Amino acid sequence: MAISWFATLEDNVFKVKISHGETLLGGRDFDKVIYKLVATQLRDLHNIDVESPNQRKEKKNLVRRVTGMKEKLSKQQSVQYKAKSKQLVTLSVGEYERECEDIKMRMEQLFREFDQHMRAKQL
Repeated sequence: MAISWFATLEDNVFKVKISHGETLLGGRDFDKVIYKLVATQLRDLHNIDVESPNQRKEKKNLVRRVTGMKEKLSKQQSVQYKAKSKQLVTLSVGEYERECEDIKMRMEQLFREFDQHMRAKQL
């Protein structure tokens, strides 16, 4: 996640005036957390290893569904993933939030650094 300030230019084009932070930190990081948690449960509970070559379709299905699962977790306490072979795994908000702690800490640090940067520019 990068923090940027924009200035509007003509023809709906924006020019970045200030940018700070990790430009690669963001939504995909949260998607990867869900992917990892569900893949681990599939492996541990149902002996389905989405990383193995014979599970390419399952991996593709999981990758496709991760964003929707993330959105559901913002509105409800848990979300379920049904494997193509009908096995079910459940991911709770608590599990997800614990695994996202590192990302949240990196984002908080980014905001602190940006705030310090902006305060220094105002002096």
